[in-house]
Amino acid sequence: MSFIEYNDVLPFGQHKWFKEIVEGKDFSWCFNQDSTFSDACIQNKNPSFSRTICESETKFQDKYLSNKFELIFLTLLDTAKLDKRRLQRVRLGLYLPIKTEAKHNNIHIDRATKHIVLLYYLNDNDGDTYWFDSNDNIIHKFRPKANTAIVFDGMIRHASSNPSTGFKISLNLNIDNEYK
Repeated sequence: MSFIEYNDVLPFGQHKWFKEIVEGKDFSWCFNQDSTFSDACIQNKNPSFSRTICESETKFQDKYLSNKFELIFLTLLDTAKLDKRRLQRVRLGLYLPIKTEAKHNNIHIDRATKHIVLLYYLNDNDGDTYWFDSNDNIIHKFRPKANTAIVFDGMIRHASSNPSTGFKISLNLNIDNEYK
């Protein structure tokens, strides 16, 4: 699978509604010492905020947000022709303009098992997403655009980066890709 980009994924009103909620003063975000959620002793800590909506490995589900945003998730999955029954994780990420020496945050994969990632961007910003080969060479780069999704093989190592101004909000869906 290569990188597939979907523009104007959600109807304008639905995108606006979703964006207003997650950018609103009543929406709660959790602080992460590192955007990759790594427990390992990594060289660079890249703080961010997130909100996990569901995670199959820990059997966690925020039922309120899962129900509230269900149509958003279904529309994204349907657009990319991905099976909703294979959805493993849904997480929102909020990145601030934190200045570091590094061009990007820590390189990682989201899960140890085969999966597909759908990244949906809620706003325009310059906090690019990068993908890498096994030698840490950049093989693809994407500049976030509001209401755009990019789908890729989750086993490709990737990294987020922080915007230079403002903030970046992305929605990350992990879909199981192991056929049993």
